[in-house]
Amino acid sequence: WVEHEREGLARKPLQDGSALRPASPLLRGATAEAWRAQLLTQGVKVLVDGELASVAVDLELGCLEVGEREALYPLAELRTCDELVHADDASPSSALGLVVDFADLDSLVVQFDWPDQREGFKAA
Repeated sequence: WVEHEREGLARKPLQDGSALRPASPLLRGATAEAWRAQLLTQGVKVLVDGELASVAVDLELGCLEVGEREALYPLAELRTCDELVHADDASPSSALGLVVDFADLDSLVVQFDWPDQREGFKAA
């Protein structure tokens, strides 16, 4: 699920002090280029392995940064980014997920509210 703007929602500043914008509804129907720009400049909030997390790309380090985990995933080690396959009786919350695999690291499961968000993130 991509975090929606709500009253009282605190926005977590990234390392450069900029405010993190929720991806929904801002990136609803956005192109891969728009997703790339958002990931590079401010990041997005999505569910990562079932927990709300800020995700951004750090070009200096060449990594995908998952803020709440204080974890960096080297983009050079990115192997696959595939739609989550689930059993027919799986919860609807897993239906719009991506499994992001990195060599020698645990996979990340990233979940979205809308199919176009999943496709935009995947293409970025």
